[in-house]
Amino acid sequence: MKAQFNWIFILVAGAILLIFFVSFAFKYKALQEEKLNIEILVNLDRSLTNLQSSPFTTIDEIKLPVELEVSCNNLIVNDKKYVNNNFLFSPNKLKNKMLILYKQFSMPFKITEFYYLISPDKKFFLVYNPGNSLAEQYIDNLIKDLPEKFKANVVKATNAGNGKNIYFYNANVNATKIIVMQNKVNIITSLNTYEDVNEELIYAAVFSDNFDCNYNKLNKKANNIAKLYYEKAVLLQNSKCSYVAMANELNNFKLTQTKSTSIETINEGLSFQDCPTLY
Repeated sequence: MKAQFNWIFILVAGAILLIFFVSFAFKYKALQEEKLNIEILVNLDRSLTNLQSSPFTTIDEIKLPVELEVSCNNLIVNDKKYVNNNFLFSPNKLKNKMLILYKQFSMPFKITEFYYLISPDKKFFLVYNPGNSLAEQYIDNLIKDLPEKFKANVVKATNAGNGKNIYFYNANVNATKIIVMQNKVNIITSLNTYEDVNEELIYAAVFSDNFDCNYNKLNKKANNIAKLYYEKAVLLQNSKCSYVAMANELNNFKLTQTKSTSIETINEGLSFQDCPTLY
């Protein structure tokens, strides 16, 4: 009887120890994954912060030990979501290595920072009709203005390639289209048309799988900043310096190149009249 009790005790104790070690292993694995997630996010945050210190277009590179998912409002590492408040224009998934291109976004006053994220093995094909010299020249300029590491991933093409295809004509395909005209450039996605955009937004449409969501977020921020400048224009109004034209432009603000040029012209005109500029 005593021997049986000893065996039962050994079995129970063994089971408890086994459960303890299995539980510890799972917790240790979860802890290591969380540690890895935080390291990736810290490295990313450090790179974004360092890039902000430069007023110029800047590039950085980060190694990715695991796949990183990028959405409009979240970063996902090992199935865990982390809030993203930056404007990250990127494919949905990045792995192995990530290139980050930084540009300030102004239209015409500074609105925010743009970060374009790509994997070195991801290709972007800018597809045009050979007879469309306007689109071809625009594509040439887009590629020329990119850093060397990004240029290797962007391909000027007359046919679709094995990667993300962006069509510089109104192709009958479910893909991003960019229409280059003499006096403006439009972006057409499956959800919307964005008229009279600038080069930074074109890059955003090229590199991002979440352009529509990011644009909506950007538009809200731009309008909020325009309201603040409108209030400043009203406060600066006096008998010597008129800010009426500026206030009117800001009261009807739109995120377009035409509106940006108009505001910029009025702002420069204020300086010529020895009046404080708005920004």
